[in-house]
Amino acid sequence: MDHYQGLTKSFNHGKIYCSFVTARLVNMNLGISYDKLHILPLNQKIEIAGGTSHSCTIGKERLFLEVAHSLRKKVYVTAAKLRLLNCLEFTKEDMQWFISNEHESNIHVALCGRSQESNIHVSMKAI
Repeated sequence: MDHYQGLTKSFNHGKIYCSFVTARLVNMNLGISYDKLHILPLNQKIEIAGGTSHSCTIGKERLFLEVAHSLRKKVYVTAAKLRLLNCLEFTKEDMQWFISNEHESNIHVALCGRSQESNIHVSMKAI
C-alpha cells in the first residue's frame, strides 16, 4: 500500500500512471477502475510530460519467496497478503509456497509498524 497511499476510489484528477501490478492492487484494494489507470512497463524509463518515471517490481514479496525456497518450507502470510501476492503474477509453482493457515507453517511473515520504510519480520515458530 505504501506506493498508492492517499489514493481513494473517488480519485478524479486524470490518469494514474503505474505498473501492471500496482494497477491490479489499486483496482482490487481501492476499487479504482482500469479506465483511470495507465499501465507502464517495468524496468524502463518512460517520458511523461517532460518528467521521467521508473517503475520497478515489489522486492519484499520476492524476499518471502526466497525464504521459502531456501528453507524448503511454506511461508504463512495473512489472507490480505496472500491476495496481494496473487496480484504479483507469481507462477502457480511459486504460489504453492505461501499459505494462509498459520498452523500449517512455522515461518510467519509480519509487517512491523506503518512507517515509510516497511520493516519486515520473518519469524520461525515451532509447530
